[in-house]
Amino acid sequence: MAVQKVVRIVAAVAAIGLVGYAVVVASRPDAEAPAAAKDGGQRPRAASSKSDREPSPASAERRARVAATKSAAGPLAAPPPAEPTTPVDYEKAYGELETFVTDLEAMHAKSKTIPQPEWVERYRRGNELVDALMRTPEAKDEGERKDILALNMRFREVIQKVLAKP
Repeated sequence: MAVQKVVRIVAAVAAIGLVGYAVVVASRPDAEAPAAAKDGGQRPRAASSKSDREPSPASAERRARVAATKSAAGPLAAPPPAEPTTPVDYEKAYGELETFVTDLEAMHAKSKTIPQPEWVERYRRGNELVDALMRTPEAKDEGERKDILALNMRFREVIQKVLAKP
């Protein structure tokens, strides 16, 4: 009988503990669910072959190339926006962008093209000029903003036309 009392007491304490645990876990919305609940109660699949357990050298090399490509600033990678350290002279920057676009239009009119590495540099330069203009206080004016955007559209159209075809 004494053993039965001890078993009942241990069972009651365990039940109270489980209920308390469930209340605490349920009351925390950001709490992670237990592992069994995360995967729907399914056990993790055991590796059935060597390819499941270790990556092949080719796939490891491919992952390394992808990681290097993502981290390297290539022509398709967008540079982080830079805050201007010095105030931009709106008139000077607008004139510089207008001259830049006019030069590209003249190049296109003469049917000249530029190779991709030079094209990328010119594209970046044009973007820098447009970005600098858009950060000026004058760009807050609706009329000036429309002028900048129109010049930007001219730039984007002509820069595509002067790219040398491979």
